[in-house]
Formats: sequence, C-alpha cells, structure tokens
Amino acid sequence: MTEDITRIDDREIDKLVADILESRSIAALKMSLKALMRLYENSESMHGFIIRERFYSAVKNRDEAYQKRTQGLKYNAVIIPPELSPSAMIPAYIKMDGNHHDFMDGVNRLLRICDEFVEPIYPAVTEPEIRAVLGAAQRAFGMIDIIAPNDPLRLYRLDYSHTAHNSECGILNGNSRQSVVFLYHPREKSVYDSVFICAHELGHALHFALTGDIDILPDGFDRFNESFAPKFETLKSKQEGFADAAAEDYS
Repeated sequence: MTEDITRIDDREIDKLVADILESRSIAALKMSLKALMRLYENSESMHGFIIRERFYSAVKNRDEAYQKRTQGLKYNAVIIPPELSPSAMIPAYIKMDGNHHDFMDGVNRLLRICDEFVEPIYPAVTEPEIRAVLGAAQRAFGMIDIIAPNDPLRLYRLDYSHTAHNSECGILNGNSRQSVVFLYHPREKSVYDSVFICAHELGHALHFALTGDIDILPDGFDRFNESFAPKFETLKSKQEGFADAAAEDYS
C-alpha cells in the first residue's frame, strides 16, 4: 500500500500560517500549530520545505513589526499585549531558518509549553507598572541599554498563570546575549508582588547580558556576598540572588 502524501497549494499554507499568527489565546495557538504540523508531516519533502519557509518568513515579518513599537520610547524595549503574546513568543521557542529537525523540535517544544499554562491565579503586573520598572531600571543604571544594545528587549504579557513559574526570562532565538521576559499571572504571592517579579526577571536578563552564560555569575558577585551577604549554597540560589539584588536597587 502506498502512503497517501498530501499535496498542497500556497493558499492552504498561507491560511494555516495566518491562523497561527492570529491566535489570541494559548488554546488557539496550540490548535493552529497542530493543524500546520498535520499538514507538514504528511507532505512531500519539497512541500515541507515550502511550509517551513512560509512559516519562518511570516513570523519574522511579524517580529520585525514589533521592533517598531519602540519608536518614541526612552528605552529599547517593547511590551507585547496579552492578545498578541501567544503567537509573538514563537521565535523564543522555534529556531527561525532551521532545518526539518529544528522545526519539528521547536514546534513540539512550544506545544509542550502551551500545556504548562493554566487559568490566571493572582493579578498580573500591568503595562503602566512595567513601564515604571523599565524607566526606573534605565534611569538608575542604563540597564535596558545593557540588556538590549541592538534588538529591543521583548516583554510578553500573558493572561495565564504557569504551573511552575511566576514569570520567566528566556533567551531570544539567534542572539547570544539577548533575553526575552515572559510575564504571567503569579501562581503564588506569599513573598513578592507582581511588580517585584517583573524587576526580578530584568535582573536575570542583566545577568545574561553581562556574562552570556546564566551559569557564570557577574564579576565580583561572589566576592561581595562572601563579605556582606548570606552564603548561597547552589548555583540556582546565586542566580536568583543576583536577580533579587538587581531588582531591589530600582523596584
């Protein structure tokens, strides 16, 4: 029995890609990604290549549009609103211009991430509060210039809580020292509020910008703590300690 290989036209590809980019919720993004993957997995190799290229091109064009949102601001950062964040976070999980295996791995990774979101628990940081944190960080240390010397820092506001994290700082695809910040509705609020959480994630972004490796602490941090602060027993606690220290200075 010969396998039924799907042959597709450009309009079908464009429609599926548009559905992904127009997703306004995690559920819609997941459904649209799965629809594209079904078509991709049942296509001939040449059609698969076309699907990938159309997808990469559309996502990059959308991403370039977000960069223009920094015009007129006093710092190089863009805040992506909740209705656009599900699809806007694609480049943080899927390698743009990747091969077949990169594409499959990236889409499957993003689908797994989609399953980690739940309905909002505690109130999330607001856009005015985020702008206040960014402004304070920039005035105090020129921090945004350090974090985002070229491409703007992206902060994604998502109307969800996460099963494991109050918010996250990740690495922007294709840039060795550029971070992205994902701001969720906190899942717990026993210690910090949402504004401090936002400042804390900027601390992680600063750490990565300074060292290029989250496992390497900024120069002098260990020496400082040996003299003045409690000892951190693990690398993870040092990472969190640096982010907290940076946040305390301007939040």
